Amino acid sequence: MRSLKCLRETLPSEVPLSGWRITAVGNEIAVQDGSARRHVELGQMLFDFDVQPSAGGCISFHAKAEPAGDAEAWFERGSALEAESTSKAQAAYRRAISLAPDYVDPWLNLGVMMCDSGRCVEAVELYRDALPRSLEGALLHFNLAVALEDLERTDEALASDEECLGLAPKLAEAHYNAARLQEL
Repeated sequence: MRSLKCLRETLPSEVPLSGWRITAVGNEIAVQDGSARRHVELGQMLFDFDVQPSAGGCISFHAKAEPAGDAEAWFERGSALEAESTSKAQAAYRRAISLAPDYVDPWLNLGVMMCDSGRCVEAVELYRDALPRSLEGALLHFNLAVALEDLERTDEALASDEECLGLAPKLAEAHYNAARLQEL
């Protein structure tokens, strides 16, 4: 409601509502005018990358390129199966993990699927299992923080966000989450 009120106050009166595209980004509201998209309350520009937030706010990847090996092929298969069959997608991600335990993308997507289905405890265990195997720990820490927050383990979530920021100091989502957690 706060975002919608802010949106109503900031929209120029000369532009009709049909000229704006209003979307949800996780639990936040974004407005788009042409190709520019911004966060309603913060006013920050939003950019689309090859990652997509899940319903819970975690980051998941969706394959776009041709697979370079067996693990990537299984990851791509899992990504394609997510909308069709949760169990088949999770099996494909597990296969990718077994073939390349240091390949972070299937770990991230599998954990997101777990959290989205209410299995955040399992997702926390999965992310913690993945961390020592991956050189790309920033996003694992970020998703771990989101899963811990969903479990109302705020102190642990904040610590994980801080680990993320130590590895990726420019990851805006982690700064935002850490600031929100500090307010709790």
